[in-house]
Amino acid sequence: MIRLGKDLSEYSHVLLVQVWVELKTSITNTRLGYLWYILDPLLLMIIYYFVVRVVFERGGPGYHIFILCGLVAWQWFAKSITRGTTAFGRSKSLIQQVKVPLAVYVLSPILIYMVFVLFGFAIVIIFSRNFNLPSLVFLFPLLIVQLLLTFSLCCFLSVANVHMPDIQKFVVYGLRFLFYLTPILYSPSRVLDSAKVPQIGKMLFLCNPFASLMPAYRDVLINGTVPHLTPILLWFGVSLMLLQIGILLVRSQSKAVPKMI
Repeated sequence: MIRLGKDLSEYSHVLLVQVWVELKTSITNTRLGYLWYILDPLLLMIIYYFVVRVVFERGGPGYHIFILCGLVAWQWFAKSITRGTTAFGRSKSLIQQVKVPLAVYVLSPILIYMVFVLFGFAIVIIFSRNFNLPSLVFLFPLLIVQLLLTFSLCCFLSVANVHMPDIQKFVVYGLRFLFYLTPILYSPSRVLDSAKVPQIGKMLFLCNPFASLMPAYRDVLINGTVPHLTPILLWFGVSLMLLQIGILLVRSQSKAVPKMI
């Protein structure tokens, strides 16, 4: 981890260039440009609100804010994983010409979407009308945990995608499947308190880090309260371990990746 910090500090200028290139590429051929980062979760919120609240008459008061908060956090994760998986292929020419730690290319799309998730969360706070500055302090630990977790997963997936390009296809389906196993459209209690879900199913549900992160985000942004920190600290430790392994994997492939992409 110390070496990673030194690498990111030494090649911070390359990271900034990568972030800028990612930003420009992501809005190519669009009229609204960066507004799509805000419009995307808002439009999805409207769709899911109509289906769940209007058609199935579920949810409740403030359900649109409930959905939006979950979608903003999820979009950061899903888009980062999608872009991070193909990070080496998209930077092929640069990787083959310039000697830069490969982790830089993996991290850049995650940082981009992190910036826009802050704008999304600002909208959630405005909609909820429950601004509580002391509780907002706890937003940063949640963002750090999600950043570390996403970064570590992208390290594994980016290397795997070099050896087997079909991985990016499986990632798309995996994210769709995980979306419905994540408490975005419902609260975790719908699963944990249900008599229809076996105990093993509840345990597997809790293995999803977003089963802890989503309620924590809503506590901070919507309810203005301090989240339950025990599971967040647990996932912080898990994320650090995964990131350490992921970084070692990326470094071990530093010679193979430029030849295989």
